[in-house]
Amino acid sequence: MSADVFGATPAELIERYQFHAGRLVVQAAQLALAADPEGVLAGLRRHREILADPAQTTDIELMDLVRTEISLINQLEGSPAAVGVRGDRTVLEVFDEVTSTLDEVNRPAQAAAAFLRLSWIAALADQEITGLALLHEAAQLSPDFTAQNSWDIEASRANLMDREASNLYAAGDRSQAMTYCIGALAYWLEQGRTGFIENLLGRIADLAPHADEAALINAVGVLPRLVPLLSRVMGGPADERQSEIYGGLIASVLENDKPSPHVLWALLQLACGLRTAMMIAAPRLSVVSDPRAAELLGLLEQDRKAMLNAPPMSIAQPERVSLREAFEERRRWLLVEVMPQLGFQGLEQFRALLDDKTVVLTLCRVRLPGGFPAQLIVAVWPAGQAYAIEPGSFGAESLEEIFRLLDDTLDDLRTRGLNHICLFGQSGGSGRSPHLIPLGDGLLADHWLATSLPHPSTLFPRPAAPDLAARTEAVVAFGLGFASGQHGQTPIPDAPEEAQAIAASMGGTARVDDAATKSELRELAPGAQRLHLATHGRFSESTPSFHKVMLAPEPQDDGVLYAWEIAELNLAGVELVTLSACESAESVVDIYGNVEGIPVAFLRAGAQAVVGTLWQIETSCSRAFFELLYTQLAGGASRADAFRAAQCEIRRRFPDPQDWSAFFLIGDWR
Repeated sequence: MSADVFGATPAELIERYQFHAGRLVVQAAQLALAADPEGVLAGLRRHREILADPAQTTDIELMDLVRTEISLINQLEGSPAAVGVRGDRTVLEVFDEVTSTLDEVNRPAQAAAAFLRLSWIAALADQEITGLALLHEAAQLSPDFTAQNSWDIEASRANLMDREASNLYAAGDRSQAMTYCIGALAYWLEQGRTGFIENLLGRIADLAPHADEAALINAVGVLPRLVPLLSRVMGGPADERQSEIYGGLIASVLENDKPSPHVLWALLQLACGLRTAMMIAAPRLSVVSDPRAAELLGLLEQDRKAMLNAPPMSIAQPERVSLREAFEERRRWLLVEVMPQLGFQGLEQFRALLDDKTVVLTLCRVRLPGGFPAQLIVAVWPAGQAYAIEPGSFGAESLEEIFRLLDDTLDDLRTRGLNHICLFGQSGGSGRSPHLIPLGDGLLADHWLATSLPHPSTLFPRPAAPDLAARTEAVVAFGLGFASGQHGQTPIPDAPEEAQAIAASMGGTARVDDAATKSELRELAPGAQRLHLATHGRFSESTPSFHKVMLAPEPQDDGVLYAWEIAELNLAGVELVTLSACESAESVVDIYGNVEGIPVAFLRAGAQAVVGTLWQIETSCSRAFFELLYTQLAGGASRADAFRAAQCEIRRRFPDPQDWSAFFLIGDWR
């Protein structure tokens, strides 16, 4: 049996025995252990891919296999460490004996094998720090041995760190316990062992509110490197655990008499909108090249064609909704696979990007010691920062809470000339506009321009600098009037004229009506500094990948431009995208500050900023706003100043808040 099992390839065993392959390898190893130790060790190494798979072996079985391999390594190397610890001899006494014996034979690999074996004996003797030191000695003695047996060595290290974390917790040293848990987590993430990972994440979350300064610095240094892998291995549940961990770490910072603003800022970047930041920074992705995603899109296209012959009042069928949800999940999984590690810039580097009129506000969930929820509000401006903390959970009026708790700070900043509030990770959405937040005796818009930023990292230059010289068009504008009822939509008579007026204001190019197609957009966008679309839009809260704007149909394309398609465009270097389309500035914002929808899709494609509308408004108001905006831009105004000037004039002409407060800017306002 053992020869048959060890002689087969891992793929053959999985095909033949499926989820029983790992158990079969374990049994084969047990049967042949005494008769053929060398063959068993070779077989275990050959089938490590199977044995490391959590679907094939339990965590207990895995650690038993590591111990078995280490014993075999010692036996085959002729190591004297097989003596173990007997009677009243300590691990260090055995270490000295082994070292003196090895000095006589001068075999580094034999010594390294001995120290590896002794590290496990140290664990049994509850001397984990000694065990970790022995592993370090093994690596120093023989790099070749370490490379050949890295799997056993790293598994041993993770086991020792896990055990030492328990020892430290029992001794009351929660900070050090968390540091050791994070060390063990890093290894088990590489192995994809969800049982170990879930256990460690829970322990880290419990320990986080008690972290001291050294543990905080370690966490800030290590955890960001683990995030992409954690998302790949654990998926959605990782967001909740990470939120608990970062919220607890932030609470530990605030426990200090003088909280470090730099550590706090680093943790805020982890706690709010982290997944969005990684997705914006991820390499461009061709979703349709994935067979499963292409299959789902094919089924959705079949459904669309079937609906063309359906009665006019037909509604979306449950099958279509489930297909969209399946595509949404598949696309997120594909993005997670390519998400990069992010090296965040520090607080001073971020402040250097701010102009002297801007304050950045963020709202973050934290957990106070004892597990009590609270919300933290942080303000950052070029010359300083402030924060406030409020016990309790997030509510529907969370944005309003920011301004209530920081009312005095904002009043002081306004007297110093600041007039722009950028909301980190927050936007309007759900029928709400930040411009309408009550402030004093009036509204926020009476004194402040409000914009939003999905994540601070999006303000910094991206690694791959775009070829700005290739963008020769000041603006490319598209306008679709729907005169013939395309997409079953009501006409927008002003849209073609709006596109032509905006193009003319900056000497750009316009494509209107039947010429306003996706093909033209893909051809012209790479040469544009700015992009404007005047059309219909529709938000999709449950499936934000299908948040859409509509262009003219073509023989092989229905003309609907979805957020997932926008994200795959090459818009690197586009300064501004403006969307004179209903619900085009809407976004889905989850409780972790991650943002999805058309605005983020344009940012992921490379655009620096997006202006759209949060709901349906009068087309005459929308046209007037965007023509005013481009007139200001043509005169050299910044995006923020141009937006504010257009907003104030539109508020004068269209005083109904349903009109003027719908426009919103997301991204780089400079």
